[in-house]
Amino acid sequence: MKFALGILILFSTFGPACAQNSILKNVLSDANVEVEYQKECGSPVAESQTFDRRSGRVVEIRGAAAIVFEESPDDKNSPPEKYVVRPAGIDVGKNEAEIRSFLVKNVLGRNVVIIGNTAKNEDREFFGIIETQDIKFPDVNRFLFEKGMAVFSEPAYFYSVSRYTLCVYRQLEARAKADKLGIWAK
Repeated sequence: MKFALGILILFSTFGPACAQNSILKNVLSDANVEVEYQKECGSPVAESQTFDRRSGRVVEIRGAAAIVFEESPDDKNSPPEKYVVRPAGIDVGKNEAEIRSFLVKNVLGRNVVIIGNTAKNEDREFFGIIETQDIKFPDVNRFLFEKGMAVFSEPAYFYSVSRYTLCVYRQLEARAKADKLGIWAK
């Protein structure tokens, strides 16, 4: 009786998981899901790295190089944590004035979500993707590449953000160059 009960528990616990796994594999297989720039960048599903998502407000812009981000605390009694976030993939030495102007106008004082790897942020500084709730530019980093406002630069830390995302940024920069947008129009 104990053996039969054990088998029943085993199948009821892992049976659905196995079925869900095969369904998930089918849904996420490259044959069934088309993603942007899959040919050039591969599938984002293949990445195993996870990244932090932090919500909060941009309280300062430091040139084009960084934003100061105040994270919304989980505990309302705790003070907000401040981080310096460098836009991942962006060479901040190029077109600094225009990027800074864009950030001041469109990001300063707004609620954002920052996505990045905070594992190496002993000094509370890291590379990240800046997401807004604005439908025109939900991914600020991406918008800057699409409009030809930014030059791509590999982040100092290899897994700062998704390798797929960085590859997409390179593709967008190449498209902006080909279309002679923004700084590439000169």
